Amino acid sequence: RDSGDLWTRYIMAVSYVQMNGTQWDLQNNWLSSTNECAWLGLQCNMRFQTNSFALDTNNVHGSLPTQLYKMNGLRTLSIT
Repeated sequence: RDSGDLWTRYIMAVSYVQMNGTQWDLQNNWLSSTNECAWLGLQCNMRFQTNSFALDTNNVHGSLPTQLYKMNGLRTLSIT
């Protein structure tokens, strides 16, 4: 699976913008063509659904997008 889920990619792109992703200490693969399961801080389950979003200690600022609540597989959110 290479291109990922369009809805998840949209929500993560909104997250990146709203939480000042260009200022993060690490941005590995964010907004790239790489599957979102390989983006730094994201983990996926066996069905390739993002189930963990963790950007601890990554200079994250801003607000969480309201779209996050629509991610059915998301079980863990860790942002400090």
